[in-house]
Amino acid sequence: GWGSWAAEIFADLGIAVDGELAERLEAVLVRLLPVRQDAMLMLHSRGRSEQDAVDHLRRWLLMPDDRARHLLGFLRDPLWRAYTTTYVEGVRLLRRWLSDRPDGTSSADRYRRLLDEALVPEVLRAEIAARAQP
Repeated sequence: GWGSWAAEIFADLGIAVDGELAERLEAVLVRLLPVRQDAMLMLHSRGRSEQDAVDHLRRWLLMPDDRARHLLGFLRDPLWRAYTTTYVEGVRLLRRWLSDRPDGTSSADRYRRLLDEALVPEVLRAEIAARAQP
């Protein structure tokens, strides 16, 4: 995985990183990405109370009440709540696109393409769908 590579890069900078642990933590944390989005949806589309959303954030993100309420401020703001959904859905889409690559294409090639081209979600979804067809 990427952990040993990251540990090597950070070591060159004089920073000790346990790459294996970082990989394991990232695998868990990525599963918690939807928690903020769920809290936002509770408020804005399901008519749940602010306290319900705070309780949800506290339970799943293991954060204290004041931190959950602070986060709720961002989820209520029209600008920041858009980022919440964009980030969660974007991570899902990009992970799938990066891992579902054509034979002979390295993950570095895929990542380079992501940085070099103006790829939009529609293009990524179309490429994923095209690869899924027999």
